[in-house]
Amino acid sequence: MTHALFSTCLALFSFLLLACPVPGVSGFIAGAKRCQFATRSHLQTRVFLSSAVDQVDPQRFDVTVEKPLGIILGENVENEAKGVFCLECEEGSAAFSAGVRPGDVIASVGETDVTALAFEDVMSMLGDAESPVMMSLDRAVAIEEVKLDKPKAKMSPKRMPSAKKLAKASTSVNFWKDPLMIGSAAFTVLFPLGIYLASKSVGS
Repeated sequence: MTHALFSTCLALFSFLLLACPVPGVSGFIAGAKRCQFATRSHLQTRVFLSSAVDQVDPQRFDVTVEKPLGIILGENVENEAKGVFCLECEEGSAAFSAGVRPGDVIASVGETDVTALAFEDVMSMLGDAESPVMMSLDRAVAIEEVKLDKPKAKMSPKRMPSAKKLAKASTSVNFWKDPLMIGSAAFTVLFPLGIYLASKSVGS
């Protein structure tokens, strides 16, 4: 009897909390959901970036580019929206002729280090800089992987499914959903997350 009464009171309290939110409580719940979502997204991004760091070695070089630059910048939201890089570079533009390529991270503008600056600050510095603009860029260079020869595993014979099972499977939509292909498509979609296109070309 006591357990049933406690369950009823708990259900009533939950209903009242949702129907008549107490100031600060509903915001706390919504904030908790946002925090949980952001944390999961943050962890997924960190895993991807960590795996990428293991495969590349950044190299820094200097370029001098006349205005208009002819580049579109992107922002990486990792580490509190820090990190600006070249997302697109028009062929034949001043930046392309100077050696700038998509993926190059802007490390400095003139004598100012911009690796810890936000996207808007870097855009403003490039816009205010006199032509030609001196920049230091970081470019990721792939590291060659040493592959070890491993003995090939013996293939064990497998029994083919019967004609009845194949006919039944061919009529099912799920039969054609290859998990490997779905994973590849999802990875392709998730890759641009955390990148924002600039509304206009820099230095135009």
